[in-house]
Amino acid sequence: MLRTNVLAVAQLTTALVPAMVKRGRGGVLNMGSGAGLTVMPAAAAYSASKHFMDGFSEALRADLTGTGVVVTQVCPGPVDSEFDQIAGSAGGMTGGPPQLLRISAAQCAREALAGFDRGVPLVFPGRAYRIAMRALPLLPPRAVAPPGRPVRHPHPPRRRRRSPSGPAGRAGRSMRISRLILSGAAISTIIGTGRADLNATHVFNPAWPPHARFHNATGWGTVSGSQLLALWLLWRPGQQASDHDTAVTTAALLSAAAWVPFFPALAISGAGVEDEPGHLPRVAGVPVNLVPAALIPASCALGYLLHRHGR
Repeated sequence: MLRTNVLAVAQLTTALVPAMVKRGRGGVLNMGSGAGLTVMPAAAAYSASKHFMDGFSEALRADLTGTGVVVTQVCPGPVDSEFDQIAGSAGGMTGGPPQLLRISAAQCAREALAGFDRGVPLVFPGRAYRIAMRALPLLPPRAVAPPGRPVRHPHPPRRRRRSPSGPAGRAGRSMRISRLILSGAAISTIIGTGRADLNATHVFNPAWPPHARFHNATGWGTVSGSQLLALWLLWRPGQQASDHDTAVTTAALLSAAAWVPFFPALAISGAGVEDEPGHLPRVAGVPVNLVPAALIPASCALGYLLHRHGR
């Protein structure tokens, strides 16, 4: 197993990658595992070999930045194959992920190749498994799972996120368009909601009861705090590829969520975006405060899609 998972990977890479670099294009699709991102009881050698694959793939991706050679690591969870029988663990490996995350081998192959074609640095096949693995970095570093369940290492190495090569990661930690768009959405949300609430008709309106002014001010503070969190998620250093995907998704949702409730609120009896028709300036015939309520969630969606395509 170690010859296959460690030595063969290193030897094949050494033999084939130099020609790809010389040609200016090519790709390496490494088969890792969720076991390479966690600690799996009763499978120490297998888990260690997949930890090698994770570190090797990240370092190789960094080394090949700008060469035109794509490096993608696929980290599947439980897959319907002969693996369990050969490993002597029919029904699932001890300490492995729950069987409800199991997918077919065909689905695993399809999603792996689709991610490789897009130049995605890290692929988690299967929607439920992908969600679970992207949530893993959010757990406390010293989290301890019940016996027989995969846990994060109590002292995980603090590795800097490598700048992947290829279309999905050539920009790495540079000024990616998606990051700039999402940052603009967060900053615009802070400014836009501040202009809407911190004025003489809302928070500083002497005709409002004190508790109404208080709740309006704290509401703006909550929105601003969520946008500062979004900015921190987008720009914090030391993120691995999977961490950054989770961070970008969360940041996009935080900014969009600040504006989407504007539209359901219009259905509340007696509620309105202006005190009387013409109270607010118009843009394309609609009150000006509905413009960011539509544009910022749209820009969040655009930023997220650009991120998914490596821009």
